[in-house]
Amino acid sequence: MARVTVEDCTKLVPNRFNLVLAASARARQLFSGAEPTLERDRDKNSVIALREIAAETIDPDQMLETIIQNMQKVILPEEEELSDEIPVIAATPSANTGDAINTEAPAEPISTEPVSNENTVNEDSADGVMMADPQPPVSEEAPE
Repeated sequence: MARVTVEDCTKLVPNRFNLVLAASARARQLFSGAEPTLERDRDKNSVIALREIAAETIDPDQMLETIIQNMQKVILPEEEELSDEIPVIAATPSANTGDAINTEAPAEPISTEPVSNENTVNEDSADGVMMADPQPPVSEEAPE
């Protein structure tokens, strides 16, 4: 049954790719709860979409435009709203951003040896709470 419908639709939409896109978009609308423009006759949504295109009750070009609008992430302004001026971007790096090359020293390699927490954690027997011992003060003297 769908074969005759596809053949009927190719007379209206010569590009089969556009036909598939339009019919699938309409089938998704029907699945989402849109009312069909023709009787269902226990047909699936894809067959109903093709029958609607063949009967010209929906516009396949409008369905393709709907697909494009649903997939757009950036809405472009109308042509009359566009100005001829192009913003100028500075060619030199600003003082805030610095150079693009990283001039910092490489980070210290991470040790894969297990760490012992014997000296840093003690258990307070009264509360049962683990508390960290204060770290020994770091001397600011330079090594000799």
